[in-house]
Amino acid sequence: MKNIYLTISVILFLVIVTVLSCFSIYKGFAVAAPLSQNSRLAATNLNQQAIIDDIMLSFKNYSIPVQSIKIESDKRWNPPFVVSCNLQSSSQDGDIAASDPIFLNIVGHEINWAKEKGLKVGAIHEIVLNTAGKTIINEFQATNELNEIASGFNQPSTKDNNAVNSLLSNIQFQGVVLDDINITLTDDGQHRAVFNLRTSSITIMNTDFAKVVKNIRTVIVDLNQNQGSQIAIYEIRILDEKGNPLLNYSSDLKFGSSCWWQSESLGKLDLK
Repeated sequence: MKNIYLTISVILFLVIVTVLSCFSIYKGFAVAAPLSQNSRLAATNLNQQAIIDDIMLSFKNYSIPVQSIKIESDKRWNPPFVVSCNLQSSSQDGDIAASDPIFLNIVGHEINWAKEKGLKVGAIHEIVLNTAGKTIINEFQATNELNEIASGFNQPSTKDNNAVNSLLSNIQFQGVVLDDINITLTDDGQHRAVFNLRTSSITIMNTDFAKVVKNIRTVIVDLNQNQGSQIAIYEIRILDEKGNPLLNYSSDLKFGSSCWWQSESLGKLDLK
């Protein structure tokens, strides 16, 4: 009888040990310790920094002279963060250089697109420095909400660069000569069109330039709507007969922004 009790006791002991072991294993695999607030914040910051690194790489690919880019807290915006970009201008005085508006429009495009990938910022802080290190632009620009993206730009283009170039080659220009149209793909899969134009007469330029810009815009909008061209950004660069820049115009149709630089030799132009 003692042997029977002993055997039963041993069996019960082994059963209890086995059950406890299985429970520990189940608990170890099924129940993970929750991340602390600091751990979650660190993971979020790491993801945001990865997006910032991608943006900086895009700037290098576009030859945009951005010296630094970082995320800063700013409770005036929602979300309460801004992307601060320091851009090096070729200007030697207090005026912006001819290429600065084009650079700034691409900066805005890339950061707004980064919001689609999860960047959580409410504004862009644009700082432009001249060659002496003096600040010539210090502005904040609100970023776009995802529901503010123009229709037709929610997916990559299905047309290659040559097809888009062919569609644009039929544009009629007044008072200017077309040297070439350069079509490239943006990082978000849409097209960027650069029109390189020249003119021999500033008088003709003043009279017809606004018409040229509006004509190009009309054709591009029509091609986007009816041909699926998905030209998200277009730039118009016009030189005089000596190769000096007269005007650099940049328009971002996807995120709804435009800016330009014009020579002092041109009269006041309404390009909005």
